[in-house]
Amino acid sequence: KKGIMDACSCDGARLAETFAVLTCAPRDASQTLLLVVCLLSAFTYASAGLLVQIGSADGSLPVGEFTLARGMLQILTAILLLRGEREYFPRERQQLWAWLRGAITAANIMLYFTALTQLPLGDAVVLTSLYPITGPFFSRVFLGERLPLIFPVALLLALAGATTLTQPTFIFGTTDDADSITTLGYTCALSASLTFGLQYPVGRMTRGTPLGNVMFAAGAMTMLAALVLSFALPEWRIVDPLNATVWACLVGQAVLLVFAQFGFILTTQELPAHVGSVLQITDIFWAYVYQCTVRDEPPTWEQALGAGLIVCAVLVAIYGNWKESGE
Repeated sequence: KKGIMDACSCDGARLAETFAVLTCAPRDASQTLLLVVCLLSAFTYASAGLLVQIGSADGSLPVGEFTLARGMLQILTAILLLRGEREYFPRERQQLWAWLRGAITAANIMLYFTALTQLPLGDAVVLTSLYPITGPFFSRVFLGERLPLIFPVALLLALAGATTLTQPTFIFGTTDDADSITTLGYTCALSASLTFGLQYPVGRMTRGTPLGNVMFAAGAMTMLAALVLSFALPEWRIVDPLNATVWACLVGQAVLLVFAQFGFILTTQELPAHVGSVLQITDIFWAYVYQCTVRDEPPTWEQALGAGLIVCAVLVAIYGNWKESGE
C-alpha cells in the first residue's frame, strides 16, 4: 500500500517525466500538452453546458436524458478503447479505484443538478466551483502532494474571479426569488465541490489502469445517476422526439462531454491538483463568453473584472507549474 501511495504522490516534475516516457516526448513538451488538454477539457464542458441551455430553451430541462446520453456515449467510447481486452469490468485491486471514481462522478452530477434547482444560478455556480480548494486539500491529505508557494496567489485570483463573475446573492445582494434559496441547495452545492475535489486524489490512484476501464466505470455510474435524477426530479419531462434542435443539442453535448471527461481523467492522473483545479475553473470564463456572444447579453464591469481575474489565475498557475517542473 505504501508503494502505491508513494507512486501516486509525486510532484509536477516527476509527473511530467512519467508522461514524457509514455508519449516519447521531452518533459517540457509533455507538460505543456497536459496543460492544453486541461484547458480544452474546461472549454468543452462549458460548450456542452451551452448546448444544454439551448436544448432546454422552452424552460423544461430534460436533465435525465441529457445525462443518460452522456453515459451511454461514454460507455461506447470505453468499449472502443478496450478492443482486444478480455473484460470490461476490471477486477484487479488497483483498478477498483476506477469504480470509486465513477461513483464519485455520479454523486457529483446529482449534487450539482440538485443545487441548480434549489439555488439562484450565481450561488449554485460559485459554490459548486470550490474545487481549487477541495482538490489540492484532498490531494495533500491523501497523497502528500506538496503545494508551491505561488499556489495561494492563483487560488485567491481564481476564487475572486469566479465570485465576481457569477455574483452570488449571499455577497452581492438578495434575489428576487427568495423561494429558490434552500438549505438543501447550499448543502448540495458545497457537497458537489467536495465530490469534485475528491476526483483528483482518486483519479491519481487510477494511474496504471487502462483509460477505457476508467471511462467505462464513469459512464456506467453516470447512467445510474441519470436514472436517479429522472425519478428524483420528475418535473423535467422527456425530450420531444420530433424536436430536431433538442436532439442535436442532446447528441452534441454528449459528444463534447465525452471529450471533456477524457481530458479530465488524463489530467487528474498526471497533473498536480493545485494546477488542474485552477485551470478547470476556466469553464466559468467560457460560460461567461458564451453569455456575452451567443446569448447576446451585454457584460457588466464586474463580470469583465471577474473574467480577467480568472485569466490571471490561470497564468499564475501555469507559471508556478513550469517553475516547479524546472527545479
